This record gives sequence, C-alpha cells and structure tokens, in this order.
Amino acid sequence: MKELQFHTVATRVRTSDFGSINDRLFAGYNVNLVQSNFLEIGMNHVTLFDIEGTSRNLSTFHNPVTTGTLLLKKDISNWKMKVNVEAGTSKTYYEKFEGSPETNGKIFDAKWMGVNSSKGLSVEAGWKYVSSDFRSPGAQTKRVNYNYQPTSFGRITNDQVVRDLTAFDLMRESNAYNRQLSSNLMLIQPKYDNITPYGTATPNRQGLTVNARYVSPRQLFEISATQLMLQETRGEGTLLPRKFMRSEVKAVAHLSKRFGSKDKLFDVSVRFRNDNTSREEEENVRAVDLSTQILSVGMEYEFWDNWDLMLGLQQITFNGFDYTAVRNNFSEIYNFREYQTDGSEFMQAAGVRYRFSDKSSLSMNLSNFKNTDAFDATQNYNVRQFMLLYQMNF
Repeated sequence: MKELQFHTVATRVRTSDFGSINDRLFAGYNVNLVQSNFLEIGMNHVTLFDIEGTSRNLSTFHNPVTTGTLLLKKDISNWKMKVNVEAGTSKTYYEKFEGSPETNGKIFDAKWMGVNSSKGLSVEAGWKYVSSDFRSPGAQTKRVNYNYQPTSFGRITNDQVVRDLTAFDLMRESNAYNRQLSSNLMLIQPKYDNITPYGTATPNRQGLTVNARYVSPRQLFEISATQLMLQETRGEGTLLPRKFMRSEVKAVAHLSKRFGSKDKLFDVSVRFRNDNTSREEEENVRAVDLSTQILSVGMEYEFWDNWDLMLGLQQITFNGFDYTAVRNNFSEIYNFREYQTDGSEFMQAAGVRYRFSDKSSLSMNLSNFKNTDAFDATQNYNVRQFMLLYQMNF
C-alpha cells in the first residue's frame, strides 16, 4: 500500500424554526486507497438528514448515498490509459412519518480514458446506469431555480405581462441560482436540457457516452466532440422508454500564436449542441419528438495592452412535444403534463474591457436579446441593454 487518503465534510443546509422544520445537515466521508501506480480503490458515503428534537416535528428525513470506486491505470506505448468504475446505492425515507414512501436506487458508471500527449489526442468512452429512484442531493441539486421570477424587466407590454425566465436572465441575475442542496428533484426546463437536467446523475438514464479532444502541436487550436446515446431505464407513463441523443462540438482558436504577438490575447471560440428526445406513438399516447439546438460564438482580442475587444452571440432554438412529470412532495410521479414548445432565443453582445490584473477588470457592454415564442405572442420581445461592469475574482 502506497497511500491511504481520508476526507470528511459536514455542513448545515437548513436551520430549524423551532416549530415544524428540523435542522438539516449534509455530512459524509471519502476513503481512497492507493495500492500502486496501477490500482486505486475508494469508498464514498454522504447523507442528508434531519436532527430529531430540533423542532416540534417528530418526523425526520434521511437520504444516505454510498458508492465504491475502482481506478486502474496503465501506460501502453505513448498512451496513458485509465479505467474508472463507480457503483453504489441510495435510500430515501422518513422516520416517524406514517404513509411516507421508501425508495432505493442504484447507480453504475464505467469509463475508459486514453491520453496521447505527443499527438495531443484524448479519448473517453463510458456506459452508465442510473435507476429512476436514485437520489443524491449533492449530485442532483440544480444550480438554476426555474421557479424564479426575473426582477429586471419582470413585466412587459402595456398589459404588464409577466416575463418568463430566459437564458438572458441566467447571464445577469444571480438570484436565479440555487445556493442550497435540495431533498427533492427540482423543476427543469426541457427546452434547455431534457437529457441531463440533473447532471451526470440524472435519474432514469442509461446508455453510452463518447468524448474526444484534440490539441494542435503549437496549441494554435483545440477541438472536442461529445456524443450521448441514452434512454430511460423504465418508461414514464408507458412501457416504451424515451430515447435521448446529444451531439456537441466545441472549438477554440488561439490566434495570437499565429498572428501578432504571442503574449497578446486573441481567442475565437465556437460551440454547437444538438439535442433530441424521441419516443414512438402508442395508443392514446402521443409520440415524443423534442429537439434543441444551441450555437455560441465568441471572440476576445487584445488591441492594446490590457485592452480587449469582446464580441459574442448565442442562439437557442427549440421545437417539439414531450410529456413532463408532475411530482409530489416525495418526488414521486403522479401525473404528466403535455409540454409543447416552438421558439428561439437570440443574444448578441459587444464590449470593451480593461484588465487591471488577472483577477479584476472593468468592461462596457452593449447587448441585444430577442425572444420568440410561436405559442405565446406576449413573450415575443426585444431587450437592448448597456452595462458597465466591474468584476473581481477571489
């Protein structure tokens, strides 16, 4: 044995009101055994739980998650290869809560990774299985709260129509982001992500993932591609599972290495993602066909010492039909809601930035956002904005 690593964490995620809400804690530990340069074995255990007696409520919530990990490493010729496997279980239950359900879930994730530094190439292929009842608040809690109502331009038109949350708001409103762990599966927005809305631990998913990345010899450019081919572990509302396909390509060109001075900033980036959700039609159940395309283009050019010109655009288009699950307070599905969308979100921006250091900058930005919704004419609008922003990173 070369090394034994141990880590632990504990934090309070909810405080008691001394009435009906108990103190809630999140705690866990990680043990990793490094046997050699070839083999590592680990164990992870975390739990989200209520502390009995911190309020008048006698019922307590518990959600323990335990996984084991295996890492194999081997160098063959110019390739550094790894096999990473993680498997585990989860349990969600209440104590002293009559009629509350108990759910048990499973997860399995296996990946092969290969890196050839001399050729600038890395490849990864994996298969995963996440059961529909797997619950892990630390992995599945969403950053975005889609119940949030925008504060900037919250109402539009002379009729004071409530404006829906868009990608425009996610770039400017910090209050739209969740800062605490959630014991329930949070609301999702299928038009943005219907495939992995809760990250890699999204429940009711199984299938293959492939990634590839190439970096040119002088690091002039780098390009990566991702392909997801997933389906549900069990159908929701029908015996037929939905199928999910995602194709994504990213490219970054460091043009300062080709034109001008190498110590100047001149980067151009492009990203395109295509998502599709499908399921065949059954008796009394409509066929599912929902697609999303996201295109992002950006440029940063240092035209004077520490002075940068910034240009960018992003377009999100979505169209199709799906059923979204309606869940109770225990995250159990008890109904389905028809979800149909047809629209786009387009944003373009330009600005000038001065960098005081690597961690602080001042920028002036002018942006234009256009929202289009074929099913709700009140959500068709433009927003033009000028912004002066000082940013400091710690």
